Amino acid sequence: MAKRTPVEISDAQFEAAIQILADKGTKKLACEALGIAYNVKRLADKIEEYLDKRDRTARMRKQKRGTTIQPDEGASILELYFAGDAVSVISERFYRPNSIVKNYIESKGANLRAKSADYFNPSFIPDQCIGYSFEAGEVAWSAKHNCTVEILVVNDEKEYASVWVSGEHAHKAYIEFFNLGKMSHIADQGVDISRLVTFPEGVKCRELPQVRRK
Repeated sequence: MAKRTPVEISDAQFEAAIQILADKGTKKLACEALGIAYNVKRLADKIEEYLDKRDRTARMRKQKRGTTIQPDEGASILELYFAGDAVSVISERFYRPNSIVKNYIESKGANLRAKSADYFNPSFIPDQCIGYSFEAGEVAWSAKHNCTVEILVVNDEKEYASVWVSGEHAHKAYIEFFNLGKMSHIADQGVDISRLVTFPEGVKCRELPQVRRK
């Protein structure tokens, strides 16, 4: 039997259901607002969980208001950012405004992710990440692939490197130095950048397909 997919309920749906009950509406209407089958106990449990989360979020945001991001928290923010989490998701996790998280990422020269990857028209590498030499085993950023890579072989004379491209569609590729970004400044923030290079489950680096140099 296939597993039932959990119902994703937005904050707006919860607020609508709460308002229906506050206006003396029926529990059936409240369930419909949440998009769940009519079940009084489930309705009560869901709303209680939401209210607890809402109160906890408000309390934590109040505690953090006006405080600076500490090194450990900052390292976690950067790790989640490079793992692909949206700024809004990171903000919610750390009870910080989106603007604070976004500004922190930019201030550390970590704003490398483009909204959409364009292999033939990659984004510019920020000044803090520009590098003129790379070493085998080094973790870098590929503007062409919009993700982290691990340097395999370096050709200093022709200024390009053979790399392992990280992520779900991992593969080997050749990248020019000017499309590679240094990440040593990210490591300086306490981030273990070696963990930012990932491969599909069960796939080893040496098994990755080779992509011809373009």
